Amino acid sequence: MQIPGLRRGLQLGVWSKVLADKYEEEVLHGLQHVYEVWKRILGSGAALEFVDGDTVREFESRAPGASQRDYFHVSEAIRRNVALRRLTDDERRQQVLSNLQQVDTLIPSVYTLQKDFKYVRQCTSREAIWA
Repeated sequence: MQIPGLRRGLQLGVWSKVLADKYEEEVLHGLQHVYEVWKRILGSGAALEFVDGDTVREFESRAPGASQRDYFHVSEAIRRNVALRRLTDDERRQQVLSNLQQVDTLIPSVYTLQKDFKYVRQCTSREAIWA
């Protein structure tokens, strides 16, 4: 996945445990979902190069299409140039704002996907049941 900003928070130890537990299909599905949501926000796969760590931090776990507060947060991050700093074309920035209004689910990231798998592992672990 060629989205540089999504590498933030990557914890290889989590992935080695998840893959050891044979969750390959779920991992692929989760990573595909992350990619598709970010592609929808930016408007194309090629535009994902503009996603940096600060953008991910400002957008992840927000649902700007469902929450006015979340939309205000992400739109202010773009306006203040905290998010999408390298995307300088005003028309494309406006398109991203419009796209964000259509995202009514939480915006995922590799970090949030890792957290999800930590939870799933705890719920499916025999040790967790009897501990």
